[in-house]
Amino acid sequence: MELKNVEKHYEMGEHKIKALSGINLKIKKGEFISILGPSGSGKSTLLHLLGLLDKPSRGKIYIQGEEVTKLSSEDIAEKRNKDIGIVFQFFFLSSFLTAEENIQLPMLFGEITEEERTKRSKELLETMGLSKRSNNKPAQLSGGERQRVAIARALATKPVIILADEPTGNLDSKIGDEIVKIFKKLHKEGNTIVMVTHDEKLAKHSERIIYLMDGKIERMVKRK
Repeated sequence: MELKNVEKHYEMGEHKIKALSGINLKIKKGEFISILGPSGSGKSTLLHLLGLLDKPSRGKIYIQGEEVTKLSSEDIAEKRNKDIGIVFQFFFLSSFLTAEENIQLPMLFGEITEEERTKRSKELLETMGLSKRSNNKPAQLSGGERQRVAIARALATKPVIILADEPTGNLDSKIGDEIVKIFKKLHKEGNTIVMVTHDEKLAKHSERIIYLMDGKIERMVKRK
């Protein structure tokens, strides 16, 4: 994935707020990157652009060499569902669906048969150690279990890139450590991961840290 000269502006009455300015970033296949910065640095805005949840005001975004910023809204939605898995801080699981049904949700929008959906969701539940919780709804799961379901859902369509937005921010430290271990394991298996956080201790688990400040990349540090 690549961002070239990306800017994001918001209109606030007569004022223009620059959330991001001149972002140039390349993410290589199989990398584990952290985007680190304080509140208001532009982390959430950058995550939304990487996740194709929003469009830049200026600049271009590429996924596997294809410029996605010029695609139609329908094509962007299809690409987002197929190529990008997002793990949110507050899980965003459907309270009316079971763990297995939540995992299958992204696959319903692709050309994936019911047999394939069932097989894939059961495999992911087993990988996350949740086979016995497949029929439980989110209210019946602990915070750590809900986050593991959210990670499994993000992996359902075998995405090109996994984005994690403060994935341990809503969990206690012990459960947070377990979630970090899952991401490290996914990385070792060849997955590309971008984690957004304000926690430098958490960011140090990644290979490369992108320091964001006032909507700009302040510096990059390669750790491994």
